[in-house]
This record gives sequence, structure tokens and C-alpha cells, in this order.
Amino acid sequence: MLTRTIAVLSLAAMHQLGLAKTSGDPFNPFLGADLKHRLAAFNGVLLGFDGGEWVGGLLFLDASGQPHELLHENVQAIIKTSKGVFVFTGLGHLSLLNGAVYKLVASSGQEPRAQLIRQLPGFPLSIRRRQDGTHPFLVLISNERPDGRKYECFRLAGEAVVQSSNCSRPPQ
Repeated sequence: MLTRTIAVLSLAAMHQLGLAKTSGDPFNPFLGADLKHRLAAFNGVLLGFDGGEWVGGLLFLDASGQPHELLHENVQAIIKTSKGVFVFTGLGHLSLLNGAVYKLVASSGQEPRAQLIRQLPGFPLSIRRRQDGTHPFLVLISNERPDGRKYECFRLAGEAVVQSSNCSRPPQ
């Protein structure tokens, strides 16, 4: 219920200020970016946007509906584990392949802040929680011809990102 209330209050406030999209999307300062991820956390809501080469970002809407920009990077996933909330960012456009993993941390009564855990050697994808509680994911490290796409496998291990050999097959 809290998530819905915050989103509705924020949307109403943003419409009054003329800042919300008319399509009904929550406040989006990342022009052209699509809302891809949403997670209730830290007594508010995290909103992850992906705008491709035009860049997205991570917003936190606090309990009063006030937006706080936490990251100005494309968000590929927001994951909540027993160790905290983690955000995967990245861009996979032509030969531009980059990514990072952040942990969100917050002091009592403060909005969360993003703490870099690891810079990735490419673009993160296929980020999912498995039934055994692990979070393996692929990183696209090469998109060049004639060799084609090359991937490396990583996983979230507690509060660290480590290489792994337990990833799903790459997308075709």
C-alpha cells in the first residue's frame, strides 16, 4: 500500500508542477528514458530508468513523494537480498559496453546513497534470482565482428561481485 500511495502522491504533485509525462509515468527527469524497475525499500520507492545511449537513472521517492536522484546511469536491475539492495547499471550500445554494481546504503532518516561495489568489464544482462538464492548474471564484453558476442559470467556473492561459471546460456 505504501508503494502505491507514494507513486500516486508523487504523480499528482508532478502533474501540478507540469513535470510528469502525460502518459501517466511517475516523475522522470531522464528525458526519453523508460521506467524499467520499481522496488519498495528504505521507506520509499526506488525507480530505475533506462534510456539507452541517452542515459537513464535511479530515483528514490521518499515517504512524502519527494524525488531524489541517486544515479545518472541506465538501470538494468534492482535486487533486494538479505545483504541489502543492489543496483546493476550499464550501457550496451554498438561498441560501448560498460556496467557497474552498486549497493544502496542509508543512515536512519536519510535517503539512500549508491556505493560502488564493482565496475564491470562490459554490459550486465540476464540478471535473475535463482531458486537456490544465488544471483548469477552475464556480462557482454565484446560485440565486435567477425568474432561476434563474447560473455563472462559473474554472480552477486553476499556484498561482492565475483566471477562464476554458473550462468544461463547467452541470449541469441
